Amino acid sequence: MAEPCLCGQATAEPTCTLVAGAGITIQGGDTIQAHSALPWVSFLPTTANFTLGNGLNDSRYLLVGKTVDVIIALRFGTTSTFSATQWRIGMPAGTVPFFGPGAIAVNHVAGAASMRDQSAGSPWFSGETILNNNATPIQVRYGDDAGGTNSLVMQGVPFTWTNLDELVIRFRTEVV
Repeated sequence: MAEPCLCGQATAEPTCTLVAGAGITIQGGDTIQAHSALPWVSFLPTTANFTLGNGLNDSRYLLVGKTVDVIIALRFGTTSTFSATQWRIGMPAGTVPFFGPGAIAVNHVAGAASMRDQSAGSPWFSGETILNNNATPIQVRYGDDAGGTNSLVMQGVPFTWTNLDELVIRFRTEVV
C-alpha cells in the first residue's frame, strides 16, 4: 500500500495516494475510489412570504467540511399560500453562508433554480439562486433586473403560483 503524499511533497512514484476529501481517495493513474457514501440529510427549510402548507418537501443537503450542497425541492399543495413579496428561504439548520470581508459576495449567484407551472401544461422556467446575509438568505431570480424590473420570485413572478407548481433550487456554497 502506498504512503499518502504530504502537502507540497514531490514524488516520482505513480502509486502515491492523495486524500482529496472526506470519502474520496485519488491514486496514481487517476483512479478515484469512494470509501463510504456520505449521507444527504433531509430538512424542511424555513420560508418567508410563502408557506408550503400541505405541499411536498424533498429538500436535502450534504455538508463536507466548510462546503454545503443544497437541493430544495418543493411541490405546492392546495393549502400553500403565496405572497406578492419576494420569497425567502432558510439554509439547513446549523449552516450559514460565508460572505467575504465587507459582505462582498452578498446577492451573489450560488446556483440554479427551476420553476414548473403545472396549470400551463407543464412548462419549466429557469432561474438563479441568490444568497443574502440575513436569517432566510436564499432567493430565486427569474431573468435579470435590467431596466429596474423586479425579477425575484414571488406570486406572479414568473407566473401565478398555484397547487402542484414546483420550485427546485440547487446550489453549493462555503459556510462559516
